[in-house]
Amino acid sequence: MKKLKKYFLYLMIALVFTQIPRKSIGLCHEVDIQVPCELVAAGFPFIYIVDLDGISPVGSVETNPLFLLAGEDHFIWIGFISSVLFWWIMILVVHKLYKMFEKLNLMK
Repeated sequence: MKKLKKYFLYLMIALVFTQIPRKSIGLCHEVDIQVPCELVAAGFPFIYIVDLDGISPVGSVETNPLFLLAGEDHFIWIGFISSVLFWWIMILVVHKLYKMFEKLNLMK
């Protein structure tokens, strides 16, 4: 159970690392046509939240799950899962390296 709590904590840390603001190129609606425009996005290394048609407050995307369900921003599941897995693996690798160096008495 202690190990499960530790890995859950690592997953929560990974979630925090993924919420990095970025820019994305998307399609915005103008009168009767769609034109390319720069949209606010979030997620690293993969984008998983994109401002839907530029309706969010300027320079922000919503990370609150309730507002995401309301459809204010576009949520990309594959980007979210990929970003969380990337950071979770990075955290686990760092943890394993720390344990290995600690075992070899290199960390004092």
